[in-house]
Amino acid sequence: MAKAYTYKIHPKAGRKGVLSVVLSGITIILFLGLLTACTALKGKAGLWAGAVGFSGMMAALAGVITGLRSFRDRQPSYGFSKTGTIINGIMVAVWFILFCRGLAA
Repeated sequence: MAKAYTYKIHPKAGRKGVLSVVLSGITIILFLGLLTACTALKGKAGLWAGAVGFSGMMAALAGVITGLRSFRDRQPSYGFSKTGTIINGIMVAVWFILFCRGLAA
């Protein structure tokens, strides 16, 4: 008798979940770049730093919305959806705290 082989197919990730993770990566890169630039300029970054920060906050918010919408799709794996939503949610909170601190100063 021949040996029966079984093949395991890895579950596919949804496009919106992957997009959410990509947006979280972009947001983290923007945050680290802005942190580095503001440190190098000793707090004298000016208006462009606020514009980049606000853009980063909007990208994180878009990532949260995309991540939450990705749970509606029928897909076997929700790993990217969970990861993107959590990271973007944390980054929205970080950007919001930084934005409020900038308004207070």
